[in-house]
Amino acid sequence: YAMIRPRDGDFLYTDYEIEMMLKEIYHARQLGVQGVVFGVLNEKSYVDADVLSSLMRESKGLGVTFHRAIDCVADIDEALDTILNAGCERILTSGSATNAFAGMNQIQHMVERAQGRLSVMAGAGVNEQNVVQIINKTGVREIHFSAKEKQLSAMKNIYGCGTLSEFTQINVASISRIKALKDAIVKRK
Repeated sequence: YAMIRPRDGDFLYTDYEIEMMLKEIYHARQLGVQGVVFGVLNEKSYVDADVLSSLMRESKGLGVTFHRAIDCVADIDEALDTILNAGCERILTSGSATNAFAGMNQIQHMVERAQGRLSVMAGAGVNEQNVVQIINKTGVREIHFSAKEKQLSAMKNIYGCGTLSEFTQINVASISRIKALKDAIVKRK
């Protein structure tokens, strides 16, 4: 799935940013992606139903995941209803917490409220040590896992950047962490 997000920060977008999002969805479809990921809120921290409707129209025929903007809403139940009514197939959430482990109770509530009408995917801080507990407690059937680890840059010399780690290291997905997470889930069954 392609992330449709014109910038970092909050989820209240300008008209120009919304136009960019619509164009990105159009181009993502032209490139053959299976789905898109986005989230939009209004200034009072409710899902912006009008903007969501426009994005959903442009996303017709694609899978749609409403991402972690849901973790910033004023009313989780109202947000779930709005997202369900719009036709999203999935939400990605930390349960309105810093990470999915801390948000397990809220994620469990979301799974129960969704009643299988959409998938609730736990994300943020999911790892090989906590994945089984998150799945067992919340009832999620999907998780989001970066498997991130640092790798030293292969550059021989770095000039003018100082010694900041962002210039001397890169984030990569760890095959061993992915395998460990998969093994933990398989052993759970």
